[in-house]
Amino acid sequence: YLRGIRLPQKQIKSLTFDINVKANTVSELSLVADNGLQLTMEVRYLEVVGGYIPERFQITSPDGKVDDNFEVKFVEIDGFKLPSSMVRVIRRPDLQEDLEVLFKDYRVNQPIPEDIRKRLESQ
Repeated sequence: YLRGIRLPQKQIKSLTFDINVKANTVSELSLVADNGLQLTMEVRYLEVVGGYIPERFQITSPDGKVDDNFEVKFVEIDGFKLPSSMVRVIRRPDLQEDLEVLFKDYRVNQPIPEDIRKRLESQ
């Protein structure tokens, strides 16, 4: 797991993964830190040709003090699944945060402008 998901990185007493062997994905991760903190991260995926794309991470604690959510909504454009929005909500005693990012006006496989192509070729 990564630092950006806000899970402890050190002093982990227990780390458990629930793996979906048919999809080759991690559906749940549970950890217990030395300080007693218990967190569970559930992961949901969007099935696409050739595999799965994570679309939702939910991190919770048994006492309800931690309730984080990161969700990506996808749209199909020219045969590609691309994000249309990302929402991150963090609810912790020391941090309350909401972030939404919207994506629009995709242009897929457009020709590279001549001036940029020349700069790339000269490198």
